Amino acid sequence: NSKLVIHNHCTASTLNQLIAGSTVIISRSGYSTVMDLIGTGKKCLFIPTPGQPEQEYLAKYLAAQNLCVSFHQDRFHLQDALARLNQEEFKSFQGALPETYRDIIEDFVNHL
Repeated sequence: NSKLVIHNHCTASTLNQLIAGSTVIISRSGYSTVMDLIGTGKKCLFIPTPGQPEQEYLAKYLAAQNLCVSFHQDRFHLQDALARLNQEEFKSFQGALPETYRDIIEDFVNHL
């Protein structure tokens, strides 16, 4: 009776339904994923893809803003991550403007 469901790929319609019906989103921290999650009000747990500095930067930045929890892939343990997610108080993505995150990405790119 697990409440955990893993999807490797979904259509846009299915993805929207899954996000709307979820309590927690566990995902990579790619720019388009972050854009998809803005406004959902969902708790997000990001695991940046190793070797993808833009994902690592974005996850670190969002975690520092209390908008998500972020774990390195090699240090990720689901039970610990969910416990941390439930212990901390997070700001919601809801109401955040996509332009804000575009500026973050541009700042990152300029530092490369």
